[in-house]
Amino acid sequence: MALTSTTEQYRVAARDLDVGTRVSEEDFRTVEVRLEGTEGAYLPGSTDLADGAVIVDRVPSGQLVPTESVGEAQDLGRRPMGIPLNTALPAGTGAGDSVDLWVSKRESSGRGWSEPEQILEGAELASVDQATGTLGAGQQMTAQVLVEEDDVSDVVDALATESRITVVPHIGGGR
Repeated sequence: MALTSTTEQYRVAARDLDVGTRVSEEDFRTVEVRLEGTEGAYLPGSTDLADGAVIVDRVPSGQLVPTESVGEAQDLGRRPMGIPLNTALPAGTGAGDSVDLWVSKRESSGRGWSEPEQILEGAELASVDQATGTLGAGQQMTAQVLVEEDDVSDVVDALATESRITVVPHIGGGR
């Protein structure tokens, strides 16, 4: 049996594509590659994107786009939620890493905080964003964490009650 040297066009991410990102043709570029035995695994260059297509699994810039990484909003089982960071994440922590969320609630007296309690384990960190205040007054870091549907209310409660939320890298993987 002779090997073929035929190449085909496939899509690669033109930039980091985070979960929940609505994508269009501009978010991809096409490359010629020879892939044997991977039929259907990667997004062909000829594929038309559906209106409202979103990323359901993170795809780093320059990577071939797995077919299963592009879907519709209803395919997302996780919601990206912004968590203000009071402390910096350790160096090297970034998109795609697993994190835990720990919460210390404000005491009813308004003085002090309760013992920390873990409310989320092994969630995916989608991104860490830095926003500059007006006139460069300050910078606020926000972690975009992908939260499972069942855990959204716990995170919303922590944010609404002005609890201290700490994002901790989850060494060793996810759930």
